[in-house]
Amino acid sequence: LKRFIINDFFTQYIDFDIYNFMRGALDYNISELVGEKPGF
Repeated sequence: LKRFIINDFFTQYIDFDIYNFMRGALDYNISELVGEKPGF
């Protein structure tokens, strides 16, 4: 019920932020496995 109180834009911003963080961590792990430096 708390999720309905918060507006859609806020939840989408949070979800997008988490997605970017997970994506960055995934790219970092892949680059570590390959042996290349992460492209930041």
